[in-house]
Amino acid sequence: MCIRDSKYSMNVEEDPQEHLELVRFQQELEFVQFLANPSYLKYLSDEGYFEQRAFRAYLKYLTYWKQWPYIRFIRYPVCLKVLEILTENEGRLIEKLSDKHFLEHLENSIHLSWEKL
Repeated sequence: MCIRDSKYSMNVEEDPQEHLELVRFQQELEFVQFLANPSYLKYLSDEGYFEQRAFRAYLKYLTYWKQWPYIRFIRYPVCLKVLEILTENEGRLIEKLSDKHFLEHLENSIHLSWEKL
């Protein structure tokens, strides 16, 4: 498997370490983008992930996706705003995730933002 993107390229067949880095990259990208899904946020909240110090530290670690060159791989930019809210003022959003009306409003807001594009 070979990935080419302008000046960045990887041939993961040649180096197992590069393959592991690619898998990690893909998993972290997928997770960050799941943050744009209000149902997934509710799941994380219901399962108590936001209460875990290690998980909150992981969210802070993932803020590197807001920087170049990583940001260019993001397809759902609202996920970066959600990540920012979760890392800067996690309690405010987490409390609201238990409110069904807030979740509906959040989901509608996300859909409207896509319609404007």
